[in-house]
This record gives sequence, C-alpha cells and structure tokens, in this order.
Amino acid sequence: FTTLIHPLFTTLIHPLFTTLIHPLFTTLIHPLFTTLIHSLFTTLIHPLFTTLIHPLFTTLIHPLFTTLTHPLFTTLIHPLFTTLIHPLFTTLIHPLFTTLIHPLFTT
Repeated sequence: FTTLIHPLFTTLIHPLFTTLIHPLFTTLIHPLFTTLIHSLFTTLIHPLFTTLIHPLFTTLIHPLFTTLTHPLFTTLIHPLFTTLIHPLFTTLIHPLFTTLIHPLFTT
C-alpha cells in the first residue's frame, strides 16, 4: 500500500480526477445528459421504439426472416453461390476481365 497504491493515488489518480474528470463531468457530461440525451430518449427514441420499431420487428421482420429469408438463403442462395457463382467468377469472369477486357479499355 505505502509503496504502490498510496503514491499512485496521490500523484496520479487524485490529481487527474480533481483537475480533469470531475470538472469535465460536472460541466459537460452531466448537463449534456440531463438536458439533451435523457430528453431525446424519453421524447423520441423510447416512444419510437415501443410504438414502431419493436412491433414492426416482432410482427413482420422476424417472422419474414425465420419463414422466408433464412430458409431461402440456406437452401438456395448460399449453395448456388458457393457451387456456381463464386467458382465461375474466380476461374473465368475475373481472369477474363483483368487480362482482356480491362486492358482493352485502359490502353
């Protein structure tokens, strides 16, 4: 305590708190929170979430994802991409473009 904690506290932590952290909090952070952030949350964000975002998500987005988008992706889009589109692109389209088409238009 006497060789590490007390010297560290008296030379660094306490001065830093009293000269920077506490003044910054009392003059900027606390006023900003109480006048702007809290007001914004209580008048806009919370009402918007409870009346629009949450109902929209629970009644439309989540059901749509679980019944249509996710099954469609896992059974059709991802297999199609990994077995056809990606191999076709990496072995044919990209090489053809970089060696033939792109040089034709840039030179």
